[in-house]
Amino acid sequence: AEWDHLFAVNVRSAFSVTKAVLPGMISRQQGAIVNVSSMWGEVGASCEVAYSATKAALIGMTKALAKEVGPSGVRVNCVTPGVIDTDMNAQLTPEDRAALADETPLGRIGDAAEVAKTILFLCSEGASFITGQCIAKGRIVRATRLTDGRRRANAAFERLTQAGKRLLSVINNSRGLSNKELARFTDQINALCEKYLRK
Repeated sequence: AEWDHLFAVNVRSAFSVTKAVLPGMISRQQGAIVNVSSMWGEVGASCEVAYSATKAALIGMTKALAKEVGPSGVRVNCVTPGVIDTDMNAQLTPEDRAALADETPLGRIGDAAEVAKTILFLCSEGASFITGQCIAKGRIVRATRLTDGRRRANAAFERLTQAGKRLLSVINNSRGLSNKELARFTDQINALCEKYLRK
């Protein structure tokens, strides 16, 4: 039910509106259609399969329709917003909002007015030679940052593993492990743990 509802709201509605206005645009040999998708329609969102699928469908519809009605003077484009200051995102904790802002190229959350201005531009004469395009707004650059973070985490984990193996080796091979030696290796592991957590 949720799948059908999301497709009805995000895809069928856009198709129905387009179907209603397109004949007049074709007869006038001019017009501009701008669909609002999402960055998740391009890259996909974990735990948001249905939503991502609907937004990907909008992108596909945009590109296909642009080719179909281009000869009739009608332009079709799409905007794919990233993190925008909406009512939905307003429910996030300050920490989550700060984390999302840090993952965008400009280091901040976008405003709905900025998306609206992009749509207005795509409808204007200034975009008279732009069609079949998806304009990204404030896309998250999480993939690169996660890769770098994962690399640091893996290196830290490897250091922890080696220290742990050394400690176990000493314990297993020495019947008379001194408190001083045990404390030294414990301090080493604690230091590595703190270094890992800071990163």
